[in-house]
Amino acid sequence: MNLLKIFLIGFIVLGLSNSCSCRLSKESDEEVLLTDSILAVYQDSMAEAPQKVLDVFSGKRLHMQDSLCFYLLLSYESKCYYYLNRMEDAFRTNKEVIRYCTDHASFDRSRALLAEAFNNQGVYWQELGERDSAIRVLKSAINILQMTPNRNVLTSVYINLADCHLQKGDYPQCGFYYRKALLVADSLALGYRDHFAIYSGLAKLYLELENFPEANEYFVKAEQIGNSCTPYERYFFSNTRGNYYYNTKEYEKALDWFRKADRITEAFPQPLYKAIVRGNLGEIFILIRQPDSARFYLDDARRLFGKAYEQASFRYYMNGLYASLALLENDLSQAERLLSSAHDLNQVNPLYIYYNNRRMEELYYKKKDYRKAYEFKDKADMLNDSLRNVKVRNSLAEIDFRYRQDTTLLKMDIQLINARDEMSRWKTIAYYCVLLLLLSLLASLCWILYRQRKHEKQYWIQMATMNRLRMAVVRNRISPHFIFNALNIILPTFRQYDGL
Repeated sequence: MNLLKIFLIGFIVLGLSNSCSCRLSKESDEEVLLTDSILAVYQDSMAEAPQKVLDVFSGKRLHMQDSLCFYLLLSYESKCYYYLNRMEDAFRTNKEVIRYCTDHASFDRSRALLAEAFNNQGVYWQELGERDSAIRVLKSAINILQMTPNRNVLTSVYINLADCHLQKGDYPQCGFYYRKALLVADSLALGYRDHFAIYSGLAKLYLELENFPEANEYFVKAEQIGNSCTPYERYFFSNTRGNYYYNTKEYEKALDWFRKADRITEAFPQPLYKAIVRGNLGEIFILIRQPDSARFYLDDARRLFGKAYEQASFRYYMNGLYASLALLENDLSQAERLLSSAHDLNQVNPLYIYYNNRRMEELYYKKKDYRKAYEFKDKADMLNDSLRNVKVRNSLAEIDFRYRQDTTLLKMDIQLINARDEMSRWKTIAYYCVLLLLLSLLASLCWILYRQRKHEKQYWIQMATMNRLRMAVVRNRISPHFIFNALNIILPTFRQYDGL
């Protein structure tokens, strides 16, 4: 009886534990589906309404029992903080996600989330200008994604790596990672959404290299699939397209694209993007000689830059635009004051220094101080030659890098073609061998059937002969002559007996 009670208690406990685990598993699956549905609804709205999406994610996250779903929503909250320009909160929440995923890195879903968190951290470092740190964590994300079956984030990581190298001026590596992103996007068959960012990035790359035909080719490709992109991607494309027309001196077209970018930035919480576009608009209005509109946009850009305006590069850039405006209005004293102000040129883009030398040349030409105008013209020409040499070297480096990649791919293609030819030859040989074997088997089968039929025919001939002989014997036995002769022989013998 005691043994029976123990068995029943164990059976009940086992049943309860199984029901609890099934219930927990069912609840976990339901939370995964709920999380996926929340992300599907709100993921594309993060850039336009980050605070609203942040409130939704944080509210749903507090009710999650599954830890991975909890930290997945926390990862997207980090992105919302980034769009709100709250970089400290973005870093803080993203580090929590990294810490959790590092402790649970044995699971595929945790590794995939860890790679995405590293991708986010790379974007944040890139936003702060820490490109080396960004490249380091982005490469860590790639190493993790190589070990996980889910590689949907890999395209985004390659795009961010390409952007970092573009900002560093490493154009060969930039082109390499953009093409890697394009290859991954094609292999994963994720649609054309990532293609827009890749084509836009390649267009900007060739714009920087002043390869305008190839840049325009990628711009056109991006325009054809522009409906499936985020607001930030549309802003990036519109601003870059405006810069393209600025460099080709098609100012009216540049103005149209900068205005498109300006309208897109209306929904952005970060003022920096609008400040950049307003500065570009101010410069275009200077070039088309509309000083009132130029001043309006430059003043607004200065206001929107905020604390960033105190950085040497921003201040130098804006002072140069204000100096161009002063030269347009013939306010030579204001232009000289702006152009002669002290700056740390080590932190300034050399292209801006070139533009300022051109402005100084124009200033002294208007002041009729031709000697100084010639000196600044000479400095500008020397700097222009230096910049042109750098661009030529970068273009050659990019072409050489691409050529080496294409050569490597060509060698691989040749090896694949040779391997396919070899395989085709072996297939042909195998085909003929199999055909010969089948013919041999067929011939053997025909020979066996022929021999069998021949033996059967001989057998039936022999049987027919035997039957014929037997019938002959039987016929001979019942022949009348034979019977008559036999009776003639036997009857005299019986006649000896009188009783018969």
